[in-house]
Amino acid sequence: MSRRGAGDTRWTGRRGERIAAAWLRRRGYRITGRNILRGSREVDLLGTSPDGRQQVVVEVKAGSGTFEQLAGRVDAGKRRRICSVAAGLQGGTLPVRFDVVLVRFMAGGGWDVRHLPGAFGAPS
Repeated sequence: MSRRGAGDTRWTGRRGERIAAAWLRRRGYRITGRNILRGSREVDLLGTSPDGRQQVVVEVKAGSGTFEQLAGRVDAGKRRRICSVAAGLQGGTLPVRFDVVLVRFMAGGGWDVRHLPGAFGAPS
């Protein structure tokens, strides 16, 4: 039997990605891809900035911790893996920006979102 709830990290992650995508769309972002795989590596969301001038690669972290705890889960290794997937996606002429969206689930069923545009850059 599959467990679906706050303790199930895959379910929590997918729910966070859905919330983040909807949150970004409401702010004018165009979501062009979700859960893009390159080998065993994944980009959560791919989109275009509201002004249409940047391709935006989005890492989503969701959970019941603080925003600082969630942001801390996007460590140097995770950033390198995201950048390596993004390098394989760059076919257009738009510059790429790496954002992080944090979705914090609160007791009682609500959530709060924090968007960190340009949270990190591609390694030199």
